[in-house]
Amino acid sequence: MPTFTIRYCQLWNYLPHATRLVEEIAQSAEYGLQDFHLIPGNNGEFTLWRDDEKIYDKGSNDFPSASDVMHLL
Repeated sequence: MPTFTIRYCQLWNYLPHATRLVEEIAQSAEYGLQDFHLIPGNNGEFTLWRDDEKIYDKGSNDFPSASDVMHLL
């Protein structure tokens, strides 16, 4: 089973977005909370990684919905 990491910007308080996303995915997929790691980042970062592959980068876009991320998993 893959491991997922969300790197989020602490300065801009992206942690609530990261935790909401993890909770929604864990409720609707075969992944559990233990499959996700939240790591503080900087400079507006909000990235989602599957093992060592970056599968989402917020950049200047909106935060992803759980359904958006489910298509990437």
